[in-house]
Amino acid sequence: MSQKHYDYIIVGNGLAGLQLALAFTKDSYFNHKSIALIDASSKTENDKTWSFWEQNDSTFSHLAYQYWQHATIFVDNQKISLNLKPYTYKSIRAIDFYTEAKAQLNQQENITFLVETVTSVKENNIVEVTTETNNYTAKHVFDSRIPNAFFKDKKATTLIQHFKGWIIKTEDDVFNEDSFTMMDYRLKDNNQTTFMYVLPHTKNKALIEFTYFTENTVKSNHYDTYLKQYISEYLNINNYKIIETEIGKIPMTTFNFEPFNTSKITKIGTAGGWVKGSTGYSFKL
Repeated sequence: MSQKHYDYIIVGNGLAGLQLALAFTKDSYFNHKSIALIDASSKTENDKTWSFWEQNDSTFSHLAYQYWQHATIFVDNQKISLNLKPYTYKSIRAIDFYTEAKAQLNQQENITFLVETVTSVKENNIVEVTTETNNYTAKHVFDSRIPNAFFKDKKATTLIQHFKGWIIKTEDDVFNEDSFTMMDYRLKDNNQTTFMYVLPHTKNKALIEFTYFTENTVKSNHYDTYLKQYISEYLNINNYKIIETEIGKIPMTTFNFEPFNTSKITKIGTAGGWVKGSTGYSFKL
């Protein structure tokens, strides 16, 4: 194993890690600091969709593939139409963010991307970061990995917002591009809290996502049953093609992540407690 020293190491090239690195490039203090971003993935695929609310445009608003000022909620047999103004609901494909962020960061001579799996982060006089293939040291590490203590904790109130979504393309124009379905509670998995989420891209393309707020997750093919049923029975679509699939889980918790920060290690993203426990929203530009 080789060993190299950096001033700063960011573990995880997701939204939190890349945004942090971009912030470094805007602060002259970091101009001559060596910075490494380590992630097992090179982030070349669209693995998720980020949606967020705002009144005005922000740094990456131009990446939004669609935005809405009208939404719909279905509860039992009631349809509730919402005017969101002055807010706008926007969605960004993760791949579009990854591509732009990496393009900007690759222009910086002091920033290095490492496609490796981190196995441990240990703090001594300096911080030691071990991957499956190499050892690194840094003055300070920003770590997006959720601490093991979270998974073992029995005191905090925790639900998991877990979901699977299909981006489908239909033969006919069936979607209203001007409004999205925020929550459709009509299709239930027994007595669990579940809802469908629909983000139209165009008149014949949309993200259809089945979401749970529960203590435990389900197998991937379990979501498929409800996705198929919803598309057929509630959207009345029979002919469609699945273009992309995304699956994920977000902890909604009262767990205190703060004690896992030290003078040399800072937790970021979900691991830093940046997700709002009541909603699961965390995207902030």
